[in-house]
Amino acid sequence: MKVNLDNLRRFKPDIEQSAKRWDAFWQGELIDRPILLSNCPKDKSKPYHYHTYKERSFGDMDKMTREVLENAENTYFGGDSIATYWPSFGADEISTYCGGKLVWNEDSNMDTNWAEPFITDLSTQLPITINENSPNWKRMVEFYGKCADAFRGSVLPRPLDFHTNMDLLLAARGSEQLCFDLIETPELIDRAMEDIRGVFKKCWETCTTAGRMDEFGYYFDAFSSTGSVACVSCDFIAMIGPEMFRRWAMPTMEYEASFIDHVVLHWDGPGALKHYEDLMSIDKIHLVAYVPNPFETHLQYLDLYKKVQSRGKAIAFTGSPEMIKQVHKELDPRLTVYMTWPGSVGEIDALDEWMIKNT
Repeated sequence: MKVNLDNLRRFKPDIEQSAKRWDAFWQGELIDRPILLSNCPKDKSKPYHYHTYKERSFGDMDKMTREVLENAENTYFGGDSIATYWPSFGADEISTYCGGKLVWNEDSNMDTNWAEPFITDLSTQLPITINENSPNWKRMVEFYGKCADAFRGSVLPRPLDFHTNMDLLLAARGSEQLCFDLIETPELIDRAMEDIRGVFKKCWETCTTAGRMDEFGYYFDAFSSTGSVACVSCDFIAMIGPEMFRRWAMPTMEYEASFIDHVVLHWDGPGALKHYEDLMSIDKIHLVAYVPNPFETHLQYLDLYKKVQSRGKAIAFTGSPEMIKQVHKELDPRLTVYMTWPGSVGEIDALDEWMIKNT
């Protein structure tokens, strides 16, 4: 595939140069500086339309797509950032396609949800499959289609939040019962994970087709003008050891990665660090996005990031402009994506110029 960049130029006038940087990045090469993702409002007095999970789950989709375009119109997409939108209903949304139900936290203004487990007996309730009559499944397909029609490639809808893998089994079974299952009926886990790989395949093909991503492009904290980009993840690996990881999570992660040209790994928290060697051995993973604990900074994991880069994989580093300047000399610029959100266009451009001069 080759994306027509004219559509993206509507909100990103310098898209050609950024596309060249991204394409060089995927080849392990460098043009003038590392990838820099940074944006801010052009006019802070104008409203920003934030859509909660509740709005995305139940709100007027046409109204939301209009508001996304209004947001993009008032946003300066600095560095190599691009206008995107994530029509996600929550991290456990894929469970709802298979029989689950979202439960909402009213104290969070209905912006936090999780899935209610729906499998009470693995021995009688397999296979795990998508119910195409599920209200959330039908809404997802419709929402991606509306995004594609409204944005016409000027804003890129992100692929689904793929908490498939063992995260889907966790949502379907419940944490306590799943932990018993892993020990008591591992052969049923084998069967369930095979089912889940089929769920991923159908979700991937459906959302990318409905969102017309092969035509307009893919974005998931990363972009490519010549291939698909998406994130693979499994937060549950923090709860299991290497043997279970290699039996169930790793093969599924490799399977999911096989559908994607440029793979971003969502690596969640210190509990998952024990799987470093196995994760680094997955060839298709190019960009590692580690998520520190709350109140930790990426700077605290600088040694880990250097170690990841020594394996030929890129890292995503999020921090203030000052923090980025502090680590810039220590990280491989070919294998780094910097993310920061300064308060003004001038600050973004100044950081961009500094990075070019100091790379």
